[in-house]
Amino acid sequence: IAITFVAMLIFLVGFMGAGKTYWGKQWAYTNKFPFYDLDEVIENRENSTVASIFREKGEEHFRTLETELLEVFTFSGNAIIACGGGTPCFNNNMQWMNRNGITIFLKASPLEIVARLEGGVKKRPLLSGKSGEALLKFVEQKLKERAQCYEAAKHTFEVKHLNTSSLHAIIASYQHNA
Repeated sequence: IAITFVAMLIFLVGFMGAGKTYWGKQWAYTNKFPFYDLDEVIENRENSTVASIFREKGEEHFRTLETELLEVFTFSGNAIIACGGGTPCFNNNMQWMNRNGITIFLKASPLEIVARLEGGVKKRPLLSGKSGEALLKFVEQKLKERAQCYEAAKHTFEVKHLNTSSLHAIIASYQHNA
């Protein structure tokens, strides 16, 4: 019996600090998939940090780059891609990801997110100058604004329940249905 293998692109979406990069790397290693962090891909291409791109060229330029580079993954075979927190909310990116791969929303509460972000605010342009209560309010507001985008993902995982085998059932079901 021949086994048909369909290339799989798995897009991880969710707010900054939800664990997309961490879990993407874990699952890529466990499942022997290449891993890409979309922000790192952009930084490497532009030879600049996300914060610098935002500051020097603006968010609109960054979102255009994000969309252009996201669509490169159509041709790369299997991969797990950690998207930036805003990626699914611009340029119809979520619809594109849903058509071209498996989308997974890593859902975390505002308090979980703030706890993870407090140490790295300087690296994240949207958080500049925010801490404590102001950071929590910002996260709550942005989560409300982005909820519809994130919830359009094909799958939702609660971050607090994740482990290295969380992705296995999804991969197996897609391979089985191929």
